Amino acid sequence: MTDAERDRLHEMNGRLGALEGEVKHFRQTWEHQDEKAGTRQARLYDKFEELIRGMAGLTFRVDQLAKELSELKPSVASLTGNHRENIGSKKMLAFVWTVILAGVSAVSWSAVEVVKLILGKH
Repeated sequence: MTDAERDRLHEMNGRLGALEGEVKHFRQTWEHQDEKAGTRQARLYDKFEELIRGMAGLTFRVDQLAKELSELKPSVASLTGNHRENIGSKKMLAFVWTVILAGVSAVSWSAVEVVKLILGKH
């Protein structure tokens, strides 16, 4: 083997060593990134699980509130009806008293006029 061939073999050996170093570096980088991605993926999965549990609890709470609201609806309707009846009763009572007072006033005025006629003071 000649010196030129040895130099070329030595140069090729150096290049193969450098290539091997780069491949090892890429492999280590890939493994590190894969490990980080796995950790991130696990954290993301945990966050999704937490979110799903929260949504399930929220769904349960909304269902409870809807049930309570449906139970309260007839009571509210009844109270509204009673309130309207009370208002109607008060208005009717006020109308009746107005009619009674108007009637009493009319009878009183008529009585005064009759008395004036009888006594001749007109």
